Amino acid sequence: MHKIPPESQKDNAERGSFQGVRLLGISGVATQNTESCNPRQRRDFFKKVKGMLESKQHRNAEFYRICKQIISKSKTPANMHQIIKCAIYTPATSFFLSETRIARIIRASQEECPKSDAKAALFNMIKHLYFEEKMTHPQMSAEAIAKNIIFYKQAPRFYISQSTALNIFYNELNKRKNK
Repeated sequence: MHKIPPESQKDNAERGSFQGVRLLGISGVATQNTESCNPRQRRDFFKKVKGMLESKQHRNAEFYRICKQIISKSKTPANMHQIIKCAIYTPATSFFLSETRIARIIRASQEECPKSDAKAALFNMIKHLYFEEKMTHPQMSAEAIAKNIIFYKQAPRFYISQSTALNIFYNELNKRKNK
């Protein structure tokens, strides 16, 4: 169990999280110190985690479906890396991000731009959509624009690396084989 140090509790409260909760690693593992938060905070936190996991599962299933479509349309046997690359650059139904994550990307400075190409492209696209929306609707708040991006904007591609895409494809393939 990881505890948030007292000096960073105020920062976390301002960001919308609460004492005793921390997301660990890329895998989305969450730990919770149930004594340090009220039942409503606990419920909201697990709703958020559930939403993130469902979004990731939806993204993975959609990506797998697109890969299978590309394979079925291919007239000749294709290299899996070519199929994955083609699938990555196929439009996705959404960005598969939470409102909070999009708001963080909007607030991030240029120095905070990630090093990976896929994430950097995601940051640039979200910021582009934000500024485009801000130009047409200057009175809208960042949160309202984040909601618009989530609910009304289609992602021009999947913002994942080739290695992640390959892992997603094979994990989804194994899930379907084991059913």
